[in-house]
Amino acid sequence: MKRTIAVLLFIVCFAACDRAPKDARQVYMLNHSSQRIIFLTSSDFPDTVGFQFNGCRINDIASIVKPGAEKVYTYWGYWESLLERIPSGTMMFFVYNADTAQKYYSLYGFDGCDSLRNRPGLILKRFDVTIDYLNQHDWKLVYP
Repeated sequence: MKRTIAVLLFIVCFAACDRAPKDARQVYMLNHSSQRIIFLTSSDFPDTVGFQFNGCRINDIASIVKPGAEKVYTYWGYWESLLERIPSGTMMFFVYNADTAQKYYSLYGFDGCDSLRNRPGLILKRFDVTIDYLNQHDWKLVYP
């Protein structure tokens, strides 16, 4: 009985969740390397010293891109309107080795994200993303 209730609650919650509009474009992260990677974002462009991450999803399996795989960077709306709300119109995407990021997170807890941010040598690649950039690159961020 408990299992049935849990399944029903999951279905109701899933059905009630907001979804991206059907005509919204999505950003794809492609990993052409041999290591697991993770993308973290910041809307503090061009500040590359005092920036803050938009979220710290280090241990979220949905954020990790396996070697040779691709994932949608989930945003439940229109990227155009999101980027228009950012004063610079640019969002920074930082690529980290997922195992290194998880190591810092497990050592320092939520402060592990600050530890990553304060160690620019750990950034594998950075994308400065605008709508023009997305259109020119077919809405794909490719690592390496």
